[in-house]
Amino acid sequence: MRLFAALIFISHLLAGTINGAPVTAQETDFGAWTVSLDFLGLLPGTPVLDTFSSSGVEFAPGLFAAAELSTVTNYYSFLPVLPLEAAFSINPIRVGFLVRGGDGDRLTLTGYDNWGNLSGSVDFFIGSSYSFAGISDSAGIQRLLIDNISFGDGTLHIQQFRFEPVPEPAVTWFTGAGLAALSLAGRWLKGISHVH
Repeated sequence: MRLFAALIFISHLLAGTINGAPVTAQETDFGAWTVSLDFLGLLPGTPVLDTFSSSGVEFAPGLFAAAELSTVTNYYSFLPVLPLEAAFSINPIRVGFLVRGGDGDRLTLTGYDNWGNLSGSVDFFIGSSYSFAGISDSAGIQRLLIDNISFGDGTLHIQQFRFEPVPEPAVTWFTGAGLAALSLAGRWLKGISHVH
């Protein structure tokens, strides 16, 4: 019975139905369901609004393709736009990207749920070299604000934007059923080995 309860808990956790405060996500936390945007093929200065809506994300005005290959920025021939906003149609459980700004800048990622309620935020100190920034929330993230408290002009450069959607309920169910079947098969085989 405890095994069954544990499987139910794990399936709910994978499906994002157990709420928790957002936490920092690492690059290695992203799994097979991850959607990655590489920003290739965008001409410098092109606004990145609904360019990736078919992938499940739209960006509010203020994000532009940069001259640097596969990079977007909040700065293009005028003052930087902050905060940046990403809205998701698939409510990912994790969002992350490589980012650089000014040395000593503090980047804040703030997540909002399906109902527009603040889930929470995580902070990162960034510099002039690329580093990874990510947020994870088992309840899902419908909207993400990306803000930068900067000693400079607040410019951000972003690469390899990625997000991981909540697994489909059927996939979660089949995973749980598979784990239960393996457990039962193990008990059955253990029982057979004691007979001989």
